[in-house]
Amino acid sequence: MEQITAGGPYPSSVGIAFGANAGQATDVSTTTPLPAYMPGGLTVVSASLTRPADTTAYAAGDLVANNVAAGAVVPIELTEVTRAGVEAIRIERVRLRKTSSALVGAVFRVHLFRRVPVVTAGDNAAFDNGAGLLSLADITGYVGSADIIMDRAAAIGAIGMGLVNGGGGITCETGAVVGKERSLWALIEARGAYTPAAGETFALMIEGARS
Repeated sequence: MEQITAGGPYPSSVGIAFGANAGQATDVSTTTPLPAYMPGGLTVVSASLTRPADTTAYAAGDLVANNVAAGAVVPIELTEVTRAGVEAIRIERVRLRKTSSALVGAVFRVHLFRRVPVVTAGDNAAFDNGAGLLSLADITGYVGSADIIMDRAAAIGAIGMGLVNGGGGITCETGAVVGKERSLWALIEARGAYTPAAGETFALMIEGARS
């Protein structure tokens, strides 16, 4: 059996190292020592939005956003979802927390994207027409959704969680956007008649495993 001494060299018979995403197996050397690649493991990524300072009630299908003007809506950006650009994440569950403790009508759908969605509706305007047509300029980048019923509250705030729609999890690459290669984006849709608090904040968390 060959022995490795301090400072190398590393004989090729010792093992092989794998390139990015476990591709291109190569001999171990001083430039490709083990371990060359490790799985990303479990992760929780969070981000938030603050809605406008009004208490106008939402109807099912309305968008919950930061601004009533469609052109000023900023989708929630989840940053550092993966360790590197164009790697994948497997999203298993979505959590949503808000600063109001109201539970009546607090049912929401979180829509997830790997490109920044261009929204054609503002806060409290119809986002889903009830037949699957969403108020978006383009569906490119849409990766899936999760429905959340908020069923727990305290003196300050409420929370709910839900599995992704369609069964199983969502496996997707991140950021198809230059400079945002590790990001995903989200929009929140009301799925019930919900009366918000003025300036209410929604915190979104996705749970999953990185590649």
